[in-house]
Amino acid sequence: EIVTSGVDCEIRIWSLESENDSVQSSLSVQDVPYAILATSDRIIVGLADNTVKSYLMNEIGEEENLVCRFSSNITCLSLSTDQKLLAVGSADFDIKLINLNDQVSKTLQGHQGPILSLSIDTMKKYLTSSSCDGSIILWSIESKCQMYKWTGIFPQSNDFENSPTLSRMCWEPATSEFLVIPRHGQVHFYCRDRWDEPSIQLKHPDMNELFSIVVFSNDGQFLAASTAESMMAVWRMDSIRSKNFSPLSMLSNLTNPITSLKFNPNKSKQLCCTDNGGSLRIMMLKGSEIDRRNQNQLKSLEYSTKTNPPASKTMEDILADFEMENDDDFSFALQENNEYHCEKLQEKLENLTDSNELKIETTNDAEEIQDVDQNNDEFDIGAIKSKYEPLIFGEDDKISSTNIRSDSNMILNSSNGIIIDGYKITGNDLLSLVREKRVSPPIKQSPFQSGSTPVRYQRRFLVWNSVGIVYSHNEDGEKSIDVEFHDVTFHHSIHRVNLINYSMADLSNQAMEMMKWKI
Repeated sequence: EIVTSGVDCEIRIWSLESENDSVQSSLSVQDVPYAILATSDRIIVGLADNTVKSYLMNEIGEEENLVCRFSSNITCLSLSTDQKLLAVGSADFDIKLINLNDQVSKTLQGHQGPILSLSIDTMKKYLTSSSCDGSIILWSIESKCQMYKWTGIFPQSNDFENSPTLSRMCWEPATSEFLVIPRHGQVHFYCRDRWDEPSIQLKHPDMNELFSIVVFSNDGQFLAASTAESMMAVWRMDSIRSKNFSPLSMLSNLTNPITSLKFNPNKSKQLCCTDNGGSLRIMMLKGSEIDRRNQNQLKSLEYSTKTNPPASKTMEDILADFEMENDDDFSFALQENNEYHCEKLQEKLENLTDSNELKIETTNDAEEIQDVDQNNDEFDIGAIKSKYEPLIFGEDDKISSTNIRSDSNMILNSSNGIIIDGYKITGNDLLSLVREKRVSPPIKQSPFQSGSTPVRYQRRFLVWNSVGIVYSHNEDGEKSIDVEFHDVTFHHSIHRVNLINYSMADLSNQAMEMMKWKI
């Protein structure tokens, strides 16, 4: 069975034994699930309401219990192999280790950004965590101390959803011989208790993207890795140990980035993956190829990876959709041979109330435009395009430097019965009138702080970080500032009247700073 979740607030169980891989059962949760994992008898879900809840597998419609609660979104989950220790990461930079038997929890703090992924050692001695601050930390589960820290592993970001990678690590499943970490263009293998230097640097010339996910099969024979963009590959561990880094199978040009990658616990040659477009793919390793014939679409998201190109339009269709600024003044008819009667257009321009002449801005290096034969009351589109395309499209190599106009504003008139300077000519023979540009003064950016809510709110957040939350109240003429700390034992809540109209704030373990926009 495969357990999936989506932004439609649905958790679904897919049966692999069914021919059409239909949904066996489903569960509607109260909020968007951000992280999910499943055991033989339960499903554990991290929800957008900052809670972790577990549900019984055989009674999917009934909520079992609340596992823990955070002050921000749950971003990742990891479960030990004996299913007794749960690790939970959050966007508030904290990690919690929870014993599912007695619900005793430990909190690990040390990252300076939201947690991306967690992985518990098979022997339950170590925990690895990656964060948006670009670092990976190796923790001792017993002492809660940092054993080693890798920095600059991947680009930093300010939020889980903005991270260019999931940085999902894994341990060798049998004895945790290796810790495998994805990096840019390569995958590093660290031998146990030798963390300073990777023993193996797995890389391939065809895979130079940022790796995002690495995962072992349950028997440890295969390693699968996916990049943050559009590639996935599978290696045989025997080949990696012998320094043969050619992948057993490789997929490229995938439609969407992969969000999860798992091997079948009972079939090491079968793996499945999901992407951020709502697709679930089930694949089989056959020889040196990945069989993708059995690929399924998550019906809950109704997502299609194929889009039809827009239908081509004729000249008449384009002109029919094109709306002028004033249809009454600028309406003109398209002739069968793509020629326009300039006399009719001249009458329209002369009847304008604002001016009998129109101006457009051109650069000073524009070529002097020669008049079309005055004896002709019609003109040829192809001939005009050959003359005016360098002016319109800015092809400097076709512009002569000998004929330069001193005045940057060209005057358009209809004295000769042909008005062409005010029109742009495209490859589709579409003529559009260009009026003089009016440059408006720039709008100055008001002061703002990243993460704060808009100033128009009566009750707004000034700052929300790993230390606490600063609120601003402006209701019924009463203005006040409230400070709440995540750890109530660190400092009590603060309430003060906002007489000076503070509108920005910052909070740390040592001080709180407030300021106003104008003095």
